[in-house]
Order: sequence, then structure tokens, then C-alpha cells
Amino acid sequence: MNKPLVIWDAGHGGSDTGAHAFGTKEKDWTLEAALYLHNRSKELGIPTHIVREKDITLEALPRTTIVKNSGATFCISCHFNAFNSQAKGVETIYSIFKGSHDSKGLAEKIAYAISNEGMDFRRVFSRQGTNDFDYYYMHRMTGKVETVIVEFGFIDNEGDYDKLRFKEFRIKLYEATLRAFCEHTGNLYQLPNSSIDVLDEYYKVQIFAGSLSGAEKVAQEAENKGFETFIVKEKK
Repeated sequence: MNKPLVIWDAGHGGSDTGAHAFGTKEKDWTLEAALYLHNRSKELGIPTHIVREKDITLEALPRTTIVKNSGATFCISCHFNAFNSQAKGVETIYSIFKGSHDSKGLAEKIAYAISNEGMDFRRVFSRQGTNDFDYYYMHRMTGKVETVIVEFGFIDNEGDYDKLRFKEFRIKLYEATLRAFCEHTGNLYQLPNSSIDVLDEYYKVQIFAGSLSGAEKVAQEAENKGFETFIVKEKK
């Protein structure tokens, strides 16, 4: 394999679900993000690699070994946040050590690009751990690969989730990430070859309200026809 410019990391996976709220598991959306960004990078002719392509468990050492051995210049580690249901917005995290390719600048570009697509801007930061090392193992254990952790939003925050639950909106955030990456690295960015319906406004369609068993039956019928569904519990 030729050395990639970037390796995309889908955070968590397998037995490690990551954050979870409103029936959503972080590991599923991170895999969606990394696969999308990897495939779009190939479409743009950017040398690219990916840490995992399916739902498998990867502990810290094997995950970071894949990144380190890839020979990539950059790693973008995809995540969705959770805290106390009150925090919201996009965060990006860079190493405490100054890299030769300005990973702080890349983290800033990505965060602002995602914010411009409709997510609140929360912060861009680094975090020091013990013994003057990085706090996050994705920074600490990936060798010379300059890693930026991207937290697209908080899935346990109702406001963030109301946006993120729409795949079209998540795609906008992935595209913003790729566009910022291309700007930072000097690669040509172009819109996807395939048409993606990206909307500025979203509307809800409710087709059932009743018992849990009834909701599950209707949801399954809708999913069998290709629709994404979710079940919300509300007070009468």
C-alpha cells in the first residue's frame, strides 16, 4: 500500500458502543463518517486509508498501531460526544505538541467548517495528561501521525440530536470536514459526483402514536420499505 496522506478513524466499535442516547450508538455514526470520508477522499484522488471498515472491537493499542503503521501524515478520528445532555456543539482536539503540519490549524479549520453548516461551535483545544504527555491516546500513541479528534456534536443533547438524526445533515458535516482538510493540505476539493440531497430545513412526519408494541411494529414496517425510523417516548 502506498503511503496515505490521511487515515480516517471510526471511533469505538464492536463491544465498545461509545456514547449512546435516543436509541443511537456512537459507534454506528462514527463508522458511517469514516467510510464516507474515506470513499470521498478516494473520489478526489487523495491517498487515503481507514482504521476499520466494519463493526469490530479495537482496543487502544491495535487501533493506534494501525494508524502509526499506515505512514499517513494525518489521522482524523471521528466521534460523537456525550456529557450531561446540556453540552452541545462541535469540538476538535489536537495534540499538545506542535506538529510540523500545524494540526492545531487543521483542527480549527474543521471545527469552523462544521459550525458553518449549522452545529454550534463549542471549542478547539488540546489536553495534557500525566508526565507531560497528551491526555488522549489517539494523540499519545499514534507516533508521527498528526491526529485531530473530531466530535461532530453531542448525541445526548436534544438540540444537537434533532439535527444529527438526519443523515442528510450528518453528510453535510462530513463534507465540511473534507473541504476543510483539502483547504489545509492544498488538495483540490469538488462536490460529490453523486447527487446528495442536502436541505437547509427539515420537517418531521409522524405516522403513528400509541403503545410501544404498536410503535415497534410500524417502525419495522417502515424500515422494511427503506425508511429510517426512531421511536420517541412522550408523556400523554
